[in-house]
Amino acid sequence: MKKKIFSLITILLFPLFVFSFFEIILRISTNESTSWEYYNSFGKTNFSKINGKYCSWSRTLYPLPHYGFVHGKNTRCGYDFVNSNGVAGREFPKKKNPDYFDILITGGSVAFNMTRKNYISSKNSVLKQRLEQSFTSKDGREIRVFSGAIGSWKQPNQLFFYQINGDVFDAVLSIEGANEFSTGINLKFETPMELASNFLNFPDVDMNFEKFTLKLLSKTNSFLLLRLRVFLEKIYSDRYYKKLESSEYYRLLSRKGAHEEELVQKTYKKYLKYLKTFKTLTLENDQKFEVFFHPVVDMKFPLTGKEKKLITKNKNYTVVYKDFVEKYLPAQNKFENYFSLLGAFQHNDKEVFEDYVHYSYKKNGYNLGHDILTNNIVSVLQKKWGILPKEEN
Repeated sequence: MKKKIFSLITILLFPLFVFSFFEIILRISTNESTSWEYYNSFGKTNFSKINGKYCSWSRTLYPLPHYGFVHGKNTRCGYDFVNSNGVAGREFPKKKNPDYFDILITGGSVAFNMTRKNYISSKNSVLKQRLEQSFTSKDGREIRVFSGAIGSWKQPNQLFFYQINGDVFDAVLSIEGANEFSTGINLKFETPMELASNFLNFPDVDMNFEKFTLKLLSKTNSFLLLRLRVFLEKIYSDRYYKKLESSEYYRLLSRKGAHEEELVQKTYKKYLKYLKTFKTLTLENDQKFEVFFHPVVDMKFPLTGKEKKLITKNKNYTVVYKDFVEKYLPAQNKFENYFSLLGAFQHNDKEVFEDYVHYSYKKNGYNLGHDILTNNIVSVLQKKWGILPKEEN
């Protein structure tokens, strides 16, 4: 009888022992201290805590027809630093203020992170802080920086945002590039990034998985369960893309019947059209204008051990995007308001990237990638816009 009871207890406890063993192994082998940090380390859907709740990036967004989506404020996962335009930071001026030199910075997540408050140190981002605290305009006015950027935005999102809100600024700076090539050449250039599809009425397996992950994060701190979730996601992602490719949404946005080189040229021409339109509108509003193209991890050399695991080997970035910036644009004599940052991290052996396009924060809030890009951007603005260090005024 005792042997039977012992055997039963052993059978019942064995799965718990195995689970605990692998849980301990995972915790020892990672630097992350919480389950959501561990899950985010796989570069999947990022989760963070907002107002005590686990929220994915898509849950912070709110659909808006004018330019796709903005950030919600009075929602479950709303940010408290969002203004009435749905972007980060202070309210926009009602009209041009002659006492200030106001700069609107647009783009996707890289621009968003470089213009909002640092989420670790709660200080202003290095680009915003550098421009406002260390420089004035050519005529001595104080600089104010306003964000017009949201993660997953791509042209023409920022162009539409500017057309509605941008005439009150003295200058416009757009940090972009990677998102514009994220959907590839087989879809129309205006196709929103995958995140935007969450607002459309067709089956989205990723959203179902997101709900499942939120439950895991809120009810357990298990690394092993989240690792299993990452493994299963590949299976469900395949189902998602099959449903997407058979949807009316995909039919309306896909390009068919053209060779690869023709599709590349169509992409280049469409992107250039939006950039030229942007430039024309800023000229009509008597505003300075500049576009900066930011790098992805494949463009950095040398790579650290962690960064080697992040490289995309995605031709849309490594060839199509790079050739657009380094070959196609230089041949366009009528568009000169751009600067390439693609080589900004060359010959830098320190870790810069936390995923394929975003830059790592240190525990004190310092971001080397943002610092390097800011140095490059400020140098260009000194030459082209004439901004001056405050000590020279």
